[in-house]
Parts: sequence; C-alpha cells; structure tokens
Amino acid sequence: MIYLYERHRYYSVYHICVKYTYVSPALRDLHWLPIKQRIEFKLCLLVHKSLIGHSPAYISDLLTSAADVPGRPALRTASRGDFIVPRTNQKFGDEAFCVAAPRVSNRLPADLRQLRSMQTFRRHLKTFLFAARLPLTELR
Repeated sequence: MIYLYERHRYYSVYHICVKYTYVSPALRDLHWLPIKQRIEFKLCLLVHKSLIGHSPAYISDLLTSAADVPGRPALRTASRGDFIVPRTNQKFGDEAFCVAAPRVSNRLPADLRQLRSMQTFRRHLKTFLFAARLPLTELR
C-alpha cells in the first residue's frame, strides 16, 4: 500500500513537470522539502524522539544536554534545552550524528522544541523548514 502511495506521488510530479521546466514550483505545490531540509527534518525527528523517550538507547546516548554537563546548568543554553555540539577537526566529523543532530536541533525555535506530541512536532517542523527555505513571496 505504501508503495502505491509513493508511486502516485512521483507520478504526480512527473505530470506537473514538463521536460525543461524548473522543479522548485512543483516541489512547493506538493509541499516537499529539498534534500538538505529533508535531512535536517529527519535529524530533528530523531532528536525529538530521543527527548520524549521513543528512540533506542544508542541514539539517546549520542546526545548530551547542556543541562546535564556540570557547571552549565546556570547558562542560557541549558535553560533553552540546547545540546552540546562536540568539536571536530575534519569535515567528515561534522556529518556524524552526534555532531549534526545537536547542531540542527539547537537552531530550532524554543516553542517548536517544547512540543511533546510527535504529530504536532512533525507538522510544525516541516512548516518551519519549508518557510525557512522559501522567501515569503514564493509561498503565495
């Protein structure tokens, strides 16, 4: 059943786009995120699942809250619920989950991070990433 749904979505993209047209309007009409934002979306979902206790222990172990580090509970980052982003020396290290996930999650607005319902979080996160990607004039 999922396969048919995905097939229908790709079929609709195929018929919206003619051979030499831009794909951005079609992605906007279908409310699809570009690849970079889709990766950020997935990372934020994993972090959120970790916060509400719906992720495996090995995912939760890779994330360190600023409030859990000794000497940091009084800082603003701890009160906002930020995560510690480990330092790396190489570009490849920046792409690791333990670095990329806290970095992306810390950029989210505080009201979005405070949501506890998974469905509500997904909807607001996708809207936030979609609006951040496109200027307001293109959303109309």
